[in-house]
Amino acid sequence: MIPNLLPRIPIALKVIAACERFELKKMETMQKTPRQQTLLLIDDSPMIRNFLQAFFSEEYTVLAYSSTSKALEDLSEGTVSPDCILTDFYLGKDLNGLEFVQTLKEIDPAIPVMILSGSCDMKQKVECLENGAADFVNKPFSPLELDARVRNILPVSANQIPYRNVI
Repeated sequence: MIPNLLPRIPIALKVIAACERFELKKMETMQKTPRQQTLLLIDDSPMIRNFLQAFFSEEYTVLAYSSTSKALEDLSEGTVSPDCILTDFYLGKDLNGLEFVQTLKEIDPAIPVMILSGSCDMKQKVECLENGAADFVNKPFSPLELDARVRNILPVSANQIPYRNVI
């Protein structure tokens, strides 16, 4: 009986080796998979906020805020650490987009900010960009264009995310 099994041992060893290679490859892939990036959305309109949250949530972790004051509070306390922020320019009594970008620079200048605005005021747009906004998109916007713009300003992988709050 044992002599009949001897020819099969090399095949069995090859199968075991293939399984081990597969498991190693699977483990390497798991280690190389970057963490899911986080978007922080600020818009006082529940309709736009909910739409953007639903649109981006398949690919990103999405944190949604209705005011810049609460977002800045959480950013200052370190309870949130987004990879990118999308904010409306006009938020009622809150800071506007430009004021938000200027305040955020003091907390964490590495976070890119995209401003969304229903106003097509070129002076406003240029002023925001000159003061550190990574992008400025006019409303109404194409969701596909917005997605492409977010991808362009986000770090490509977790390895390229700048170190933040490191002492």
